[in-house]
Amino acid sequence: MNIIWIAAIFLSRVLQVDASTGICTNCLDMPIHRITSRDSTSVSCPNMTGQEVKYQLWRNKEEIRSVIWTPQNHTVPEFQAQNPNRSARFILSRLAVNDTGIYICNAEQRYPPPYIAAEGTRNMVVVQELPPEVKGCPAEKASQVWIWVVLGLVAAYSIIMTGVAVGFWHNLTNKQNLQHDYMNMKPRALRKKQGIQHPVRNGKY
Repeated sequence: MNIIWIAAIFLSRVLQVDASTGICTNCLDMPIHRITSRDSTSVSCPNMTGQEVKYQLWRNKEEIRSVIWTPQNHTVPEFQAQNPNRSARFILSRLAVNDTGIYICNAEQRYPPPYIAAEGTRNMVVVQELPPEVKGCPAEKASQVWIWVVLGLVAAYSIIMTGVAVGFWHNLTNKQNLQHDYMNMKPRALRKKQGIQHPVRNGKY
C-alpha cells in the first residue's frame, strides 16, 4: 500500500507542476528522498563565491525559505554553507505528509558585480506517515509476582508432603499384610485324641 501511495503522490505532483508551471522536465530522473516526520534530508544549492548571496528554497511553485549569506551572517538555522567553494544546502526536518513535493534551491549573487543567478537541482521529497507504535503488554507489578511465587512454593510443598504420606501409608500396609501372612502360615499344635468315656456303674457286676 505504501508503494502505491507514494507512486500516486509522485505522479500527481509531477502532473501538477507540468500543468501549472511547465518547468518540470525529466521529472523521473530527479533524486527522490523518502523520509518520515522523524527524519531529515537536505536540498543542495548552486555554488556561489560572492560576498553577498541570496539563497531561496522553493517547494513546487512556492518560496518557503530565503537566506542572504554574507561573511558576517554565515550562521543560519537549518542552512549550511562551506568555504572555499561556498557549497550550500537547506536542511529539511520536522516535515509532515502534506510537505511532500518538488524542492529546489536557487541562488543569486548580489555582490560583487556582475549579478549572477543560478538554479539548483530539483529534488522529490516524499514524506511518509510513521507506522503505528505497538504498545507492549504492561509489566506485572512486583506484588503480583510475589503472590505467584508464594502460590507456586505452597503447591510444590503440598505435592511433596502428599507423596511422602502416600509412601508411609504404602509401607505400613505392606508390613501389616506380611504379619497376617506369617500368622496364617504358622503350624497349629496337634490335639490329643480323647477316648470314649463310659459311664460308671455302681453295684455288683
